[in-house]
Amino acid sequence: MAGGGEFAWRCVVVGALALVAVRGGAVRTAVLHDHSHQLVPYRQGLAWQERAVAAHGRHAPRTDDARRAGGVDEGAGADRAMRDSLILLQHEPVLTLGTASTVDNILTPLERLPFDVVRTTRGGEVTYHGPGQLVAYPILDLQQSHTADLHWYLRTLEQVVIGALGDLGVRAGRVDGLTGVWVGERKLCAIGVKVSRWVTMHGLALNVRTDLADFRHIVPCGVRGRAVGSLHELVADVQVAHARDALVAHFAREFGIAAWEQPGAASLAPAAPPVAPARGVKGG
Repeated sequence: MAGGGEFAWRCVVVGALALVAVRGGAVRTAVLHDHSHQLVPYRQGLAWQERAVAAHGRHAPRTDDARRAGGVDEGAGADRAMRDSLILLQHEPVLTLGTASTVDNILTPLERLPFDVVRTTRGGEVTYHGPGQLVAYPILDLQQSHTADLHWYLRTLEQVVIGALGDLGVRAGRVDGLTGVWVGERKLCAIGVKVSRWVTMHGLALNVRTDLADFRHIVPCGVRGRAVGSLHELVADVQVAHARDALVAHFAREFGIAAWEQPGAASLAPAAPPVAPARGVKGG
C-alpha cells in the first residue's frame, strides 16, 4: 500500500507524537516550540521566527533582535535545520501593523494607547495580540515540503482552525473575500503571513479567552462593520490548552506531519524584559 501515491501509515516517536496518514510512505517530522502557556513580548516572538527562518538556510535574521535573543535552537546537523517548525505562544498586549497598513484604523490617539504599536513584516492591516489569544507561527518551506502557492497556504491555515474549532464543538467557516475564520458574523481568528522564497513567517491568532475590550482601539484587520469574537463566549470552560491541542492535531493533519519533536525549554532563550508602552509606531 505504500507505493504509487497510496497512503501508508507510519508511527515515529520523536518527542510528542501525532499520528497521521503520510503520502508515499515518507515520514515528515517538524519541530514544535510550545510556549502557549507564556506571555511573550512581540519582538521576542519575532526574533524566534527570524532565527527559525535563518535555520532554513534561506535568509539571515532581518534585525539584531534575533542574534541578541538567542531564539530557536537550530540543533545539531542539517537535518534539523531544514525541518519545518511551529511556534505557539501568547503575546503581551500589542497592536501590530502590516506592511501596507496605516494608522488610520487605530481609533485611539497613539499617545493614549496603553500598549505598543509595532510595524511588522506580515501582510494585512492592524490587529491586536494579548493574553488569552493563541498565536501560531508556522515556519514552513512551501516549495520544498508542501505546495508553493500562497492561496493554498492561506486556505490551509483557515482549514486548520476550522477543524480545531469543530473538535471543540463550534461550527466555523470562511467569509467570501476575507481571510480568517468566522463564526456567523464574528471573526475568531485573524491570519497574516509573510512568504519569502516560499519560506513562511507570521501566521494566525485565535481568540480563545481574549478580553475583546482591547479591540476597541482599532478597526480589526481594517474590516469595518464586522465584529470580533472569542471562543470562550461559545464554550464557557475552554482554555488555551484545549485550543492548542486541537490546533496542533489539525495542523499535523493538514500539513502532513507524522511526528512532532519538542526540543524543550532550552531551545528558546528566556523571554526579554517587557517593553515600555510606546508613544508612537515602532519598527518590528
